[in-house]
Amino acid sequence: MKPIEFDVKLKVSELYRFTMRHAYFSLSGIFGLLFSFAAIVLAVVNRDGYEPSTLLLLAFVGVLFPVVQPLILYFKCRAQVRKNENINASLHYILMEEGITVRQDEQEAEVKWYDIRKVVATKKSLYLYMSAMRAFIFPKEQCGGQFDTVCTLVKEQVRKYKDYDAFDYDRENDPEEVKGEKEDA
Repeated sequence: MKPIEFDVKLKVSELYRFTMRHAYFSLSGIFGLLFSFAAIVLAVVNRDGYEPSTLLLLAFVGVLFPVVQPLILYFKCRAQVRKNENINASLHYILMEEGITVRQDEQEAEVKWYDIRKVVATKKSLYLYMSAMRAFIFPKEQCGGQFDTVCTLVKEQVRKYKDYDAFDYDRENDPEEVKGEKEDA
């Protein structure tokens, strides 16, 4: 397999899209939207039966998740891109048979395919989750015209290692570990 290389420098809009997806495609995000919708319906249906302060509170709750939270997330993303050197700097990705190498200045990290827990492909980006809170973001426009190839490769490799357990593999291939287990048994 020929390595695929590209550079990513996250923009506010790309980080914001990821953050919004992460926030609203979860159970708590859906619950928040339903809660806001219920508050608006309650305020409209019973507008004559509530005190003005109650209506104001319901209106606030009604706009909290669909309006206020996205604004807060946007400003957080903007501040994070401006202040955080790791996000602000360009990342060089190399996708290979063994995994993904990420370089930033003199630093380098390798992620094996079996470390990727979830892959989400959207029209504009590919998200590779290593944990619930940590992901690589591959914006379509920054993959150097290779976005479809990158998506295909990532999905194939992650599928290939879907049931892979590095701990079991290490135990099977380490004679000392296997010998030690037999002696203890």
